[in-house]
Amino acid sequence: MDIDHLMPVLEAGFLKWVASELLLRSGATVEESEYVAKCLVESDLCGHETHGLMRLNQYVKLLREGKVKSGAKPRVVRETPSTAVVDGGWGFGQITARDSMNLAISKAREVGVGITAAYNCNHAGRLGEYSKIALDHDMIGIVICNDRPGVAPYGSIDPLMGTNPVSIAIPAGRMKPIILDMATSVVSGGRVRLARLRGEKIPLGWIIDKDGKPSTDPADLHGPTGVIGALLPFGGYKGSGLAIAIEILAGGLSGSGCSHETVGAGLLTAALDIRSFTPVEVFKERVDRFIEAIKNSRKAPGFKEILLPGERAQRLREKRLREGIPLDEKVWE
Repeated sequence: MDIDHLMPVLEAGFLKWVASELLLRSGATVEESEYVAKCLVESDLCGHETHGLMRLNQYVKLLREGKVKSGAKPRVVRETPSTAVVDGGWGFGQITARDSMNLAISKAREVGVGITAAYNCNHAGRLGEYSKIALDHDMIGIVICNDRPGVAPYGSIDPLMGTNPVSIAIPAGRMKPIILDMATSVVSGGRVRLARLRGEKIPLGWIIDKDGKPSTDPADLHGPTGVIGALLPFGGYKGSGLAIAIEILAGGLSGSGCSHETVGAGLLTAALDIRSFTPVEVFKERVDRFIEAIKNSRKAPGFKEILLPGERAQRLREKRLREGIPLDEKVWE
């Protein structure tokens, strides 16, 4: 159901100011408060409300408890010409992710490919915010991460994996870039939290309760002390397999550890310099032609249009920049 008309609608710039002020007054630096506020509002603009301003109270609480360390600077602890391991220092995950991608881009500019792995990293929010940084450099950006356990592997009822999102940003020429940004669970944990906040039931197939039974009650996922049920991987064993691979790539390579044994996120970022493989304009034309082929292909019953990864978010962002962001009243309170 479209409930935008039931919510207060607020201008993006105003919301950035409010979020930035709250973070600043809670102990964040000016740079941190402005960048994290930007990331939160961008998520709401793009329709990723689960990583938007509904996270603000969580971040403020973590700041005040000292679990997010204000002023922490990500630092490189191991390095080769094409790779680096980054200690996030338990600062804002958004700062760690941004700096890690910028470092990967710098390395890719020199040797064609740059890969960074970060540990001691807090929640970084929507990964598409960082993969798309590579687009301005005519590069492909890739970001994956693991986090606290909340997803059961296929065939299990125990929450041993994170939602383990992946984002891939691919530049195009005449067409808009492709920005894949998705969790490897059926939905993100934030979607379930949002439903609980609104007092709504959730569809069958999203979660199981502590006994492994399918549930439509958001309270069966999160209890007072944390996760008690489990999210399910998308696509059964295929999504589960992808999530397992991300656990090992993001958590194992970085040293953060896999979700069942870590308290933070492991983050892997990569940048591929297109010109190291093929002329940039040739690549972009190939992407354009493929996008056009998809757009012009025959539509399945019930479909008026075929959307590319990130296209819905890009359109919604343009609309909400014009008309404002509908914000859940409970989030605003």
